[in-house]
Amino acid sequence: MAKSRKRSDSSVTPKPPEPPVFFVDRCLGRHEFPAPLRDAGLRVEVHDDHFADDCADEDWLPAVGRYGWVVITRDLKIRYRAIEKEAALSNGVRMISLTARRLSAGELGEASSPAPIASCTSSMLSDGRSLRR
Repeated sequence: MAKSRKRSDSSVTPKPPEPPVFFVDRCLGRHEFPAPLRDAGLRVEVHDDHFADDCADEDWLPAVGRYGWVVITRDLKIRYRAIEKEAALSNGVRMISLTARRLSAGELGEASSPAPIASCTSSMLSDGRSLRR
């Protein structure tokens, strides 16, 4: 009997995942914080490019979750407000909360090395729980 020459599924190299898109919340500004991330080659979307300035968090969180973007915010209370927390959890929003209050958005952007931001998404939970930095 001749041996089958069918390729096994284990020899197929899986396609690498798409790099994440980071969504910068309005509290971090349009330019100063996102610029260093973009300069490092990360894909960045800014709140004001997609939503009105007065758009409530519970209104934009579901859209960002549907797009699969990773939220970067400085709003530490977002995870405690019931309506915002539910909007994030029910839409699978992945979130990074930055806690350095003494730094301006520009200083925070310079201090936030893009490498840890990019690499931490691999350990993020898809149920919307945020990581702290």
